[in-house]
Amino acid sequence: MWRRKFLLSRHRRSALESRHTEEREAHKLVSLRRVAPTSCRYVNSELSQIFLRCGQNEDGALNESIPQLAKQDPDLWAASVIFIASNHKGNFGPVTDTRFTIQSIVKILIYAYAASHLGVAQVSDRVKCRGFAVPYNSDKTTEGCAPNVCLNSGALTACAMILKLVHPKAKQWLHVFYTFRSFVQKICGGDIIECDYDTYHSEISTAASNRAILAKLSKCGTLPADVNTEDVLCFYTSCCSLLVNTQHLANMGLVLAKTGKNESGKQVLEPRVAQSCLAQMMQAGLYEQSGDFFAITGLLAKSGVSGGVVAVAHKKIAIGLFSPRLNAYGNSARAVQFIRELSVTIPGIHQLAEDELEI
Repeated sequence: MWRRKFLLSRHRRSALESRHTEEREAHKLVSLRRVAPTSCRYVNSELSQIFLRCGQNEDGALNESIPQLAKQDPDLWAASVIFIASNHKGNFGPVTDTRFTIQSIVKILIYAYAASHLGVAQVSDRVKCRGFAVPYNSDKTTEGCAPNVCLNSGALTACAMILKLVHPKAKQWLHVFYTFRSFVQKICGGDIIECDYDTYHSEISTAASNRAILAKLSKCGTLPADVNTEDVLCFYTSCCSLLVNTQHLANMGLVLAKTGKNESGKQVLEPRVAQSCLAQMMQAGLYEQSGDFFAITGLLAKSGVSGGVVAVAHKKIAIGLFSPRLNAYGNSARAVQFIRELSVTIPGIHQLAEDELEI
């Protein structure tokens, strides 16, 4: 009898231990929100698996509107992730060796630069923060204003404000560009950021659409009076041609996610400006895909046609990604997949999640 009770007790203990093990494993798979900071190795393992899976995605196509971008290697793939609270970082792929032009991601930095000098209210008089289901190169205006800085019309308007209102005494747009580049370096940190002049000339030679947008903006009074639209175009195109890597983008995202503070805690953007940048990204950072993307992932993002993406969740995470194959909306197919899978693996990164992210 005692033997039967002993065996039954041992069986129950074994079953109980097995159940506890299964529950622990299930908890890991469902959410990492309560995983201790010491589990960063596990987080890196999960991120590596997501990175490898996304690397097998061959959907999308290279941007062909800019001839230089059509020459990119379609298989390039790199990612940088920073968890804000712990400052835990993960780099995947040839991050430091893979440089690409920042393209439309720079629109957020253009807005930040203008708002830092003129104030958010004055910039908002000409560049609103509205969501529109239109492509990035739309010439749409509303009541004489550009709807969002993420559209070309908004970015060109902000550039005109920088040239005419922030630096009215500058003799050449190039001098303003050098000052702006220093600002970008301050926000993005990392290695020296240079301009890719091959891409610049490639874009200028095919800029008929942006010239038409500037003509319309000038005609309807959206631009400051007497601004030289060709200077605006050259300045904007040079900004889009800055060479960055995914670490630069992750650092940029960190500053936005920390309400204007960089990694060392220094305030490099006014909190109000950083908040306004995030609002612009929420409305139209991924163009027609913006609303669906936020609903699914809970992150705010901004993309560029070279294949770069920066994504953030306030005080939680900052991500820089690069893969040049674009989906139908003009966003990197692999980057969008990476963020979607990451948001499932770590649901606590959602901007509206109640629990704090403890990684």
